[in-house]
Amino acid sequence: MTEIENFKSETRTDRANYAKRDYQAAPSKETNRRRPTVAQAAESASSPEPSFGFRPSESGFQRHTSWLADHFVVSKRYSRAIISVVGMILCYSAAAQTDVPPADQTNTPASNANTWYGTRESGNQWRMGVSLNYSYVGSGDVSFPRVSGKSDAQSFTANALAEIPVNDKWFIPVHFDSRDFFLGTVTGAPIPDQMDTLGFDTGAGYHLNDQWTFAASIGPRLYRLDDVSGDDVGIGGTIRASWRYQPDLLFAFGLNFESDRDVPVLPAAGLRWDITPKLTLNLMWPQPGLIYHVNAKLDVFAAGGGDFTVFRTDSNLGNTIGQPAFNSALGTYRDFHIGAGAEYHLVHGLSISLEGGYSVGREIDYKDIDQTVSFGSAPYVRAGLRYRF
Repeated sequence: MTEIENFKSETRTDRANYAKRDYQAAPSKETNRRRPTVAQAAESASSPEPSFGFRPSESGFQRHTSWLADHFVVSKRYSRAIISVVGMILCYSAAAQTDVPPADQTNTPASNANTWYGTRESGNQWRMGVSLNYSYVGSGDVSFPRVSGKSDAQSFTANALAEIPVNDKWFIPVHFDSRDFFLGTVTGAPIPDQMDTLGFDTGAGYHLNDQWTFAASIGPRLYRLDDVSGDDVGIGGTIRASWRYQPDLLFAFGLNFESDRDVPVLPAAGLRWDITPKLTLNLMWPQPGLIYHVNAKLDVFAAGGGDFTVFRTDSNLGNTIGQPAFNSALGTYRDFHIGAGAEYHLVHGLSISLEGGYSVGREIDYKDIDQTVSFGSAPYVRAGLRYRF
């Protein structure tokens, strides 16, 4: 997974309550700083059975088939590596997001189950959250040697996160991630009609003081569930740190490792800056961008994002296109999004979101075969439901 996974922060009321509690517990100005956060955003690994009860009907996923034509696009591995690094620099900086504002701040970014992942408050406090998302990407031109056609994509993703306190300083982060993708197939192209991945991470975190928090996590990735063998299990993890430079400015950095990704080790860096009580610049995954807090219930944003996973094809994909090398082939799927949207807070801890924009740089990279399937830019829409408790 993880090109490794803004897990959006709490509602304004939640954050104001945390700030009020901090003031009551410690009157000094220094101890009223926001606690730093360390979180993880990981691109998952696989599982062929759609989890969390999501399985679209076949009728909803009619595959696009088109005429064969001479069409060849040279694989640009250096370009893909640069794109991966940029994505990961944003993605794993989510490891350090915070959700405890200064006492005078009343506006907060839209909530996301992952925002607080890795955060450690003083005291023994459990934190849990769930995030569910659906996205649809319109048909884009497929580029692969001697193949021409169009392909769309749908995805269902689910994240469950928990933070288990050990004592006032130590905590155990836990992260479960499921991703299910449904792609439009094209005659002659190694495009799987379905990819299902699972990932799990756990480790240890340490809250040093009001400015610094550290965490490390590691866990298995499952690239498919049917005909599972040892080759279908990978491993990944992160080492990360967050530094709260000022009450309204947080930096995050670290490293991410994914054994079977096309780029196994990637750096991580990012920041979150509350420019004004109404405006937040967030360069952390899964929604780096600019957030405007309209009121206590509504946030609007212009942001980036995307879908990523490491997967293995089924044992017959290559045979169906006359290229056996793609049977049980290991691949990395990536899809970057640029768009805008809104998030509405329904009740305490529960929010819904809707966004739209353009998908760019969507591709499947089969690193062991040195082949890439590229998809043209296309519009996308995404809907999300997030609950935190």
